[in-house]
Amino acid sequence: MGCLGVPAERVLPMRLPDGDVPHVGDARFEPCADVLRALIETTGAGALLVPWRRDPHPDHRAAWALVERAVERLAERHEGSNAGSPRVLEYLVWALERGTPEEVPRQEEARVWRADIRRVQSHKRHAIAAHRSQSGLVITDDPHGFTLSAEMRERATAAHEYFLEGFRPA
Repeated sequence: MGCLGVPAERVLPMRLPDGDVPHVGDARFEPCADVLRALIETTGAGALLVPWRRDPHPDHRAAWALVERAVERLAERHEGSNAGSPRVLEYLVWALERGTPEEVPRQEEARVWRADIRRVQSHKRHAIAAHRSQSGLVITDDPHGFTLSAEMRERATAAHEYFLEGFRPA
């Protein structure tokens, strides 16, 4: 986060172990979703960025489900209204590289947004380089592990970032 210019006091680590983010049905899921709901409410966040809902990585799927539940709880607290709920923008990580056809986004389920990131492109490159576990520098004994290929790093640091905004019922 420091590479991206986020001050340490603005980071809320949830201390969830790698490979063990709570999923729906896990006893930790609802309490984690409630922490996120409170954070969203306290900060007044207008948009949330989260991995694509069917990303092949289980932690990414669980993170999406936690954010979805937190936004649902926020709407419940505001008498079922989605007014004032933050936008949820999803980004692709592993779906294009390792996803099955069922995991890849379909045109009818989300609107695609493109953001020009050239002003911050170097920051993003540094942040990805600092993520040692995803660069093959920590886990070296799993040839099928989630390690960013050179092609993925290039796509992730291109001049434009793409986000998916799922269609929500009114």
